[in-house]
This record gives sequence, C-alpha cells and structure tokens, in this order.
Amino acid sequence: MEGKFHHAAKTDMSETLISQTAFVKNLLVTSVDQCQDYFTQMIRRAENNTNLYFSAVYGSMAAKAHLLIGDFFMDLQKYQQNEEVDLRDSVNNFFDHLFPLVFHHMINPNKPAFSRDYVECLVQVRQEIHPFGEVPHTLMMDLQHSFHTARVIVQAVQAGVGVLNATEQYAVSNDCVHAVMRMKYCPYCQPIVDAVPCQDYCRNVMRGCWAHLAELDPLWNSYLEALQGLTGRFRGQYNIEDVLLEVDKRISEGIMHAMENGPVLSEAVTKSCGQTKWSDDMVPAPWSTNGEVAGTPDRALLNLQQKLQTFIKSAYQWQGFYTMLADSACSLEEDGADCWNGETRAMYSRRLVGLGLAGQKHNPEVQVSQEEESIITDLKDRLKQTTKALTNQIQEVPDTESLVRNWEETGAESGDGSGSYTVDDEDGYGSGAYGSGASETGGIDGGKSNDDSDGFQFARDKQGKTVDKQPTKKTKNVDRPSGAPSLATSSLTVATITLLLYLNIIVNG
Repeated sequence: MEGKFHHAAKTDMSETLISQTAFVKNLLVTSVDQCQDYFTQMIRRAENNTNLYFSAVYGSMAAKAHLLIGDFFMDLQKYQQNEEVDLRDSVNNFFDHLFPLVFHHMINPNKPAFSRDYVECLVQVRQEIHPFGEVPHTLMMDLQHSFHTARVIVQAVQAGVGVLNATEQYAVSNDCVHAVMRMKYCPYCQPIVDAVPCQDYCRNVMRGCWAHLAELDPLWNSYLEALQGLTGRFRGQYNIEDVLLEVDKRISEGIMHAMENGPVLSEAVTKSCGQTKWSDDMVPAPWSTNGEVAGTPDRALLNLQQKLQTFIKSAYQWQGFYTMLADSACSLEEDGADCWNGETRAMYSRRLVGLGLAGQKHNPEVQVSQEEESIITDLKDRLKQTTKALTNQIQEVPDTESLVRNWEETGAESGDGSGSYTVDDEDGYGSGAYGSGASETGGIDGGKSNDDSDGFQFARDKQGKTVDKQPTKKTKNVDRPSGAPSLATSSLTVATITLLLYLNIIVNG
C-alpha cells in the first residue's frame, strides 16, 4: 500500500506542477501563434498592395513585375519563419531585376524586350549607378530593423515556453515525495479520509519541494521586464506593420526617382552597357495585369503594437511566478483546528519557513539540499541568454526621444535635398529618408554581445557564424555616390510624374 501511495504522491506533484504552469504557458503559446499569423497576414497584404499599386500606376510593367514582387515577399515570409534568408540580398535582388523593367518602360514599353545580354548588364550595374536613389538602401534597413525586432520578440516568447516546458519535467526528491505522501495519504490510515491538510503545513512541504524552482524567479522577472521593454519600442522603422504598409509607396518612390533623372540615367547606362540592344526573337510582352490583383490597396492597421502590448501586460502579471509556485499549490487547503497537521486533525503549530533555498535550512517537513540541481542551472542559463538577447535588441532600438532627436540631427524632416546623407563609418549605411540615425551593426542579425558564452544566439550569418555587435560609430556627412541624387522630390513633381504615367498608359494602350 505504501508503494502505491508513494507513486500516487509522485504523480500528484508532476500533475500539480503542470497545472500551475498551464495558464502562463498557454498565454505565451497563443501569443506566438497569433503574432506569426499577423506577420503572415501583413506580408500578404503588403504584396497585394504592391501589385495593385503597380497595376494602377505602372500598368505596362505590372505583369512582368508580378513574379518579381512575389519572390521578394516570399523571402520576407521565409525570414519571418526563421529560414536562412539574407534580407540585404533579397532587397538588392529585387531592385537589380526591377531595373531592366523600369528602364525598358522609360525608353519605349511598346518595343520588344531587351536582349538577354543587355538585361544581364543592367542587372549587374544597378548597384553602381543607383537608378532608384536611396530607396533600396533605406527600405533594406527598415526591413532589417523591423523584421529582426519581430523575430527576436517571437523567439524570446518561444524560449519562455521552452523554459516552462522544462519546468514541468522537474523531478522532486524522494524526501519531497515522502513528505507529500504523508501530507495527502496518511489520513487514509487513521482513518480520517475527509481531513484536508493545514495550509501552513502544505506550504512548508511545497516550499521545500520546489525551493530550487523558486531560485529561478529573479531571472524570470528580468526576462519579462526585457520582453516588455522591447515591445514598448516596437514602433516606426522597428514596427514591422508600419514598414510593410509603406513598401509599395517606397518602391514607387524609387521608380519615380529613376524616371525623374532619365537623361542622367540613360547616359550612365550607355556608359556601362553600351547602346540599347533589343531582342530579335521576342515580341512585345502582353502588358495586361493579373486579375488576382484587382481591387484597392488595404491600409487598415492591424494594430500589432497594441496587441503585443496587451499580451505583455498579461504576461507581466506573472512576475513572481516561481516564487509563488509553492503557495499557489496550497490555495485550497484549510487553516484552523480542523485540518490534518501531519499527525492528527488539529491546528498546525510548526514554524512556517521562508521561500527559496535560503528559507529551507530549518524546514520541519522536508530536507532540502543546498546544492544546485543541473536542471535549475540549465533553466537559469536559458533565461539569462534570452534576457540578454532582448536587452541587446533594446539597445539597438532608440526610445521615442532618441528617434526624434536623431531625426532632427540628420535633417530628415527638412527634406532639403542637400546632396549628402549620414553614413556609418564602418558599414556605409545611410540613414536615408526613413532612417532614425541609429547605429548599425553590419549584419541583419546585429545587436548581439561579443560574449558568446552568455548570449542567446538567435541570429547567425549564412556561414553559421555568430554575428557580433560592433561598437556604435558616430555618423558623418559624406558625398553622395555618383548617380544617386537626393530623394527630396516635391509632391508636385511626384504628382506630375504619376499623371504622365497615366497618360502614357492611355496613349500606348
């Protein structure tokens, strides 16, 4: 009989621990799933908006650009699903292959296609002659900022779920199992089957059994604080929703920039690729749009930031989770003179011990070893690494005051088109029209500490090496590369170009 009670007590402890973690774990799991669904929905909507924009404004290019746009947004989707995708390569590849379409449209969209060699030359020289101005670079940086921030948040929440899963596997000592058996099943031998354990008696037993788990609490609380800190800065160029809502317009700005600077661009192309070469065996493309993109752009906000903050507010209430774990398991027990005190039905008179290992030296019910268990060491490391990853990313994301200050310092609001822009000393990344002026780190997965031994390495480069955080560099003004004029195009100019494009569509069919 004692063997059965021993097994039942062990099973009770396992089931109680799982039930205690269930709610907070479900909160984290549900939030991760919802975030991934939102990201997918936003990427698909941005792709549809881009196709619609091309159909409405650049009708003759829409059919040719459709597959190119699809591949670009597929890369964004893969990146958000933690696949090995370099966003720099994706953005560059998109604009590299968009350039031949734009240049063909500029010269004469009714002529046959360019020759294969001429198209390849245009693709290769795009990054040298900068036909789209700063748009590819600023879009690349904003995508990297926002997607990496979103990825860190998702991975951090997933890490929290992993910690809770491992917590559920925590095996208590034989001393603990014996104490639980005495507390829950000894009344059956008296017999006083209906006796409920006294509350302080239960607390002493559970505080002893889960004393090592209580040691996780400071790190758990720091993890939640870091998660709250990063989601609180999920705005502007670091908010994936804000960035994706403007992708179609940003691409259009680049195309208009190329058309506005047509003569200079044509001269640069001729210098690099020679005279225009047309294909001999191809007929003009059937410039018709795909029926799947009919409609109007959808720019309604999903309010992802608000949803994240609601989730974090709920998760933040679980600070102290590991400390209160033991007492939560005793919330239904009784206190008074009519409860089971371990010996009989009477008041529990023994001293209530404290929480955590420090409070267990004189626990009257359970002997607790002060030596840290391996599973606790592992869980502490996980929490430290996850918190460090969040903290590193927080340091990369300026707060609101920093955003405003950097915006003013770089003259982004003035739109003066001065012919110079801020560039990082080491990496050569300009802040551009949409930049914050914040420091960059030379990789899509920057923001990591140089100390690999303690960092949660979410991000690695394509060779699998850790991308370390580089010291912040001060920015300076440098001359704009040749062929990359300022994007400070007036609204009147943009409107004029758009009108001309519509007229061209009407005239040329």
